[in-house]
Amino acid sequence: MLLLIPLTSFALEAEAADEPVAPEPAEAEPAAMETLSEPAPEDSIQLETSATYAETLIEDFVERLYVLVLNRPSDPTGKAHWVRELSARRISGGQAAYGFFFSEEMALRNLSDSAFLDITRKVFEELSVPDYVD
Repeated sequence: MLLLIPLTSFALEAEAADEPVAPEPAEAEPAAMETLSEPAPEDSIQLETSATYAETLIEDFVERLYVLVLNRPSDPTGKAHWVRELSARRISGGQAAYGFFFSEEMALRNLSDSAFLDITRKVFEELSVPDYVD
């Protein structure tokens, strides 16, 4: 869409009177019309901010801890707590993992040492802690 902005109205007056009308000297207006265009569609694509991207990575990290360590999907309250703590950098990714491994819920699973080590190994193989989390 183009937006045409007429800079003076004296041209219309001149056509109506059939005689040339000069602009008043006090006005500093350009002699031609300016054409303004809207930004191209690719310019108006909204990109994720780095904060939103980091938040998404943190949410994924927490969800994977729930699934890999506690063997269940996250609950909204618990996930919100861990994401909030990590996002505010009050805890590191390692501290969050420690919190999952040594939680009461994990202890109630009553895993053998071998099963606990298998889960630990699986977490370290499948879960990477992004740099910004630590």
